[in-house]
Amino acid sequence: WWDWEIGSPENYLDALFCICEDLPEKILNKYLEPINRYDPFPSMTMSNRINIAYVSIFSSVLQKDYKRIARSIEMFRECFGTTEKSDGFYEDGSFIQHGYYSYIGEYGDEMMTALSIISYSLDDSVFRLDEEMKKYQYKWIINSFLPSMYNGGYMDLVRGRSISRNIKGDQRS
Repeated sequence: WWDWEIGSPENYLDALFCICEDLPEKILNKYLEPINRYDPFPSMTMSNRINIAYVSIFSSVLQKDYKRIARSIEMFRECFGTTEKSDGFYEDGSFIQHGYYSYIGEYGDEMMTALSIISYSLDDSVFRLDEEMKKYQYKWIINSFLPSMYNGGYMDLVRGRSISRNIKGDQRS
């Protein structure tokens, strides 16, 4: 499911943004049909929801579907705040994904990348993320991301299955 709902659509949208001004609307809409089928609105939990919101919002931007942009933002609003169970950020700064895995160095990192792009891209529009959402982003950076890093990379204990991958910031590669 990840390839259809997050991985491929993110790369596909990046390419479409590079050529969208040269495409007739009919062709652009045809290219966006698969994304609209698999990613009509954000679903899942925490990190996956924000990554799907990225896809939903930016395909909506290309199609000038402003209602879908607003609905997508509302659907990931619940990710802001803290949780006491399951996926998300906890009051102590820990981040859990997939029910019980400490995953700030993989899912958290991907989520924050997508969220930062969404936030920056919408900042000068009516869809700007509200101040409460931005406060949580800053809080997450200070309380969750920074304590999980050492020597320019994430500690293995918060990287989950990505410890088997060669990623940016991994000083041992």
